[in-house]
Amino acid sequence: RDGRAMIEVEDDGPGIPAEDWPHMLQRFATTRAGDGGTGLGFAIAAEVMAAHGGELGFRRLEAGGFVVVAALPQLAARGGQA
Repeated sequence: RDGRAMIEVEDDGPGIPAEDWPHMLQRFATTRAGDGGTGLGFAIAAEVMAAHGGELGFRRLEAGGFVVVAALPQLAARGGQA
């Protein structure tokens, strides 16, 4: 989409409440305190994406479920085609 390669990973679990999304890309942000989560996974993934000119985001499915969206600039294929 729009010159970007999109990777989406979805599940059918409860996901993360939308009000917590702005904090989930910060280091040590977690909604699972005491459950073994360190709050580093999304932060590291977002930093890797940014280093490659991309970004990480979230969305909910209408039927329930949670989606992590990774968007990267699309590279031109050999021969100049994208």
